[in-house]
Amino acid sequence: MISLVDEAKPDRIFELETRRGERFRMPLWQLMNHTVNYSTYHRGQLAKMVRMLEHKPVATDMVIYFQNGLLNRGKETISSSR
Repeated sequence: MISLVDEAKPDRIFELETRRGERFRMPLWQLMNHTVNYSTYHRGQLAKMVRMLEHKPVATDMVIYFQNGLLNRGKETISSSR
């Protein structure tokens, strides 16, 4: 992915529009940062809501997801290969 960013020029400016129709400009690197932070923010919100209902939330860490989600489909997990 990093090589794609290098080719795409992280300082490339994108023109965007809000839901209200307001236009603004933002570089690619900020858009990528926003994408990561946006999902993290909402995973935290959901975990908090589950805790407020006095339950234990599932793990929301991406490393755990990749270990137990994607890698577990017929393959070893990282932790079980040690």
